[in-house]
Amino acid sequence: MSKPAYITDQDILKKITPADAIRITKQAFVDYEAKRNKMPEKIYLDLPEYNGDFRAMPAYVPRYNIAGIKWVNSHKENPALGLPSVMATLLINNPKTGELIAMMDATALTCLRTGAVGAIATELLTKIENPNIAFIGCGKQAEYQLKCIQEVKKINHINVYDRSNNQSEIFAKNIKHNLGELRIRESVKAACQTANIIITTTPGTKAIVMKDDIPERCLIIAIGADAEGKQELDHSIIMDATLIVDDITQASHSGELNTAITLKKIKRNNISATLGDLLSGKKITDNNRIVVDSTGLAIQDLALAGFYLSKV
Repeated sequence: MSKPAYITDQDILKKITPADAIRITKQAFVDYEAKRNKMPEKIYLDLPEYNGDFRAMPAYVPRYNIAGIKWVNSHKENPALGLPSVMATLLINNPKTGELIAMMDATALTCLRTGAVGAIATELLTKIENPNIAFIGCGKQAEYQLKCIQEVKKINHINVYDRSNNQSEIFAKNIKHNLGELRIRESVKAACQTANIIITTTPGTKAIVMKDDIPERCLIIAIGADAEGKQELDHSIIMDATLIVDDITQASHSGELNTAITLKKIKRNNISATLGDLLSGKKITDNNRIVVDSTGLAIQDLALAGFYLSKV
């Protein structure tokens, strides 16, 4: 048996571009909708004493003939320690024999596939060619949302808000953007009020974006709520929007919709479609507000890993 390869984040970023990530993630959604992939539910290890948790995310992707599992954390205090709040490792196996093919740093992979989902949602659900975007939360996830969305839209204007003004300034320095203006705002409302697209990437357990903060017509891409009890949007927003998810089961118990469903503000059948549905041709009724609940799927990680391995 050959020695498994060890693949770093730097290796991945040299081989997978944002455009690659969007294309491969689209195909992963379509394959999942057609039941070509297999993906059990996430398993959570909660560690409230460290203000964090771990998740185990298994999947099988026949398109690349690999199976694997991602071990990923979410620790909201990490930025104060100079660490990303989300880090991950991916183990990749031969599905026929179980042989370990590779161990892969998956922090960059996670950022790329999550950013790709934002770009896919933007491409599918926003007709505006030069949108104004508001970022609520300015960590690495926000940076990759912007990198990927720039592949599908020419952005007109960016407003950013983070509870840490220093983090907002780091975001503004790190990104490269072809737009007229970027402004750091002092409140969620000031960031959102002129936005066509609002992207939330915060790790909170209570609403940070209220209905009065947002315009009458907008697309909201909710990234931060990815475990039971997490929430970024006020329930009044959820109750008055067209709801799109990456996976209905996962969104219901651990996505932005989870608290609204638990409190019976909405039901699972209020969800209009998955992104896989839309990519496969399903049409939805237009609504002034659309919320896309992205929880992160193991099939996306494995598809990108398979694409990487096919290039080396």
